[in-house]
Amino acid sequence: MQGKGSSVHEHGLAKSVLAAALAEAEAHHLDSVKAIEVAYLAGRAEPESVKLHLEADLAGTPLSGAEVRMRAVSISVRCTQCDREFDSESAPPFECPDCGGSGIRVDERADLWLEALEF
Repeated sequence: MQGKGSSVHEHGLAKSVLAAALAEAEAHHLDSVKAIEVAYLAGRAEPESVKLHLEADLAGTPLSGAEVRMRAVSISVRCTQCDREFDSESAPPFECPDCGGSGIRVDERADLWLEALEF
């Protein structure tokens, strides 16, 4: 994912994480947060771009100054030829490690999500 469209996509992802983090902090009556932990599917989001957008969006919120930690999570994939399920840490196209066939994503998680707040 490169270019202007990518930046808009990553900024949208950052805003959704910020909204979830703010809601979580409010629900737990947190006055400050040390770190925001974000998980993302490998190959599905540009973590550095999301991190930069999120850090910028934190300014002026109760989460201002929190460290942003990004963690890659493998994508679950199934081979269309031999039906084997495997994990991948790369972007499509996916190649089956057994038969070399092409794989399709069977992981239904979002590309990126709030994993935890450290306070």
